[in-house]
Amino acid sequence: MRSVGALLLALGVARAHYGSEGMPGPVQGVNGMPELERREAYAANGHQWPPPQKFMGWPPVANGTESESYQRSRDAIEAWVRNLPDPAQRWNEWVTLVQSRLMPSFTDVGFKLTRAPEHLFQALNKTYYDGLHTTQHREKFRGQRRGGSVRLSEGNAPLFVYNQQLMDRVMRECRPRMEAWAGVPLKEGQAYGIRIYQNGSTLVNHVDRSETHVISFILHIASELDEPWPIQIEDHDGRPLPVTHFTPFHAPSTLIHVLTTIGRVHSVNLTPGDMLYYESSKQYHARFTPMNGKHYGSVFVHYYPSEGWNWKNTDLITAVPLDYYDTVDEVRDPARRAALEEAGPRGAMERFYDGFWESRGYSAADVPPFPVGLDSPVQNICDLPGFCGGSPSLVSEEL
Repeated sequence: MRSVGALLLALGVARAHYGSEGMPGPVQGVNGMPELERREAYAANGHQWPPPQKFMGWPPVANGTESESYQRSRDAIEAWVRNLPDPAQRWNEWVTLVQSRLMPSFTDVGFKLTRAPEHLFQALNKTYYDGLHTTQHREKFRGQRRGGSVRLSEGNAPLFVYNQQLMDRVMRECRPRMEAWAGVPLKEGQAYGIRIYQNGSTLVNHVDRSETHVISFILHIASELDEPWPIQIEDHDGRPLPVTHFTPFHAPSTLIHVLTTIGRVHSVNLTPGDMLYYESSKQYHARFTPMNGKHYGSVFVHYYPSEGWNWKNTDLITAVPLDYYDTVDEVRDPARRAALEEAGPRGAMERFYDGFWESRGYSAADVPPFPVGLDSPVQNICDLPGFCGGSPSLVSEEL
């Protein structure tokens, strides 16, 4: 009897080979597939770890090898992932890391800050304020009561203002802009919003769905804050910039670059009417600094290449390296183990998080858990005791 892996290989011969063309391999994975069959698929798809080359555009074109700084930034994340104690969390973070490394890039930097079309911004702004104080809808997440390092109570979940007709209009009218930025024809994926974050909100470090959330933008509509609430995002290279101290929390500039020892984090403060273009299925992004204010509303719009885009989450299952269960100390290749030890044990985003709490006077022992849990992307620091109106006070207890 043929194995599932062999059957999938026979049925999927038309799928391009990742190793030669930058596309998914011929064998797709299956959630919960036996490890032996996953290993067969890994070999059949020609995967290697770390990846031997990178790709750009769609259809993808080989674009040399990863820069040394980018490799180091991925090694730091890998070192953190390998040492996660929870097996399920470790697997989920491995899939995310693999996706960030295998997805083709489309632009040189990976994000761009610009202004929204005024007529769309005004329509969204009116819808936002019409519903801000009357909506009873709250967003719900799969892991709201079981996943993540910070639980999300119902009362702290984001509010939601629905107007799908307007969301579809925004997605349709902005598509030419996004095509010009990405350099490829795009298909409309999803327009999501209006999400209204609550006091104390954070957003876990993640990448978005490979199927439909490839070229995206955030359009910030309105907010009432006691201090800026920036989004953190990486670029495609990770080279350090000439910045010698943390300045992302009260600085007036819109775009702040923060140096870490192993890479670069961009902290982008959006004002009402700003749009942040970003390659959301490839670039890690988060909001580590808890929101301090009354409300913060945005919409999220996603596209994907219209001609033959075929990356799926199941492709990533087969690309996770065969030794994913090994801790850093257990990695068999001495050179690889040394690279992970040198880069780790925390990535640039994690070190950014540490820097934030240090800047607020918290000792290492008092810093709350690094927010994780892909089933609970929005979390709230106010669901931890002592972090809203406590001492030292982080955000106001009542707003």
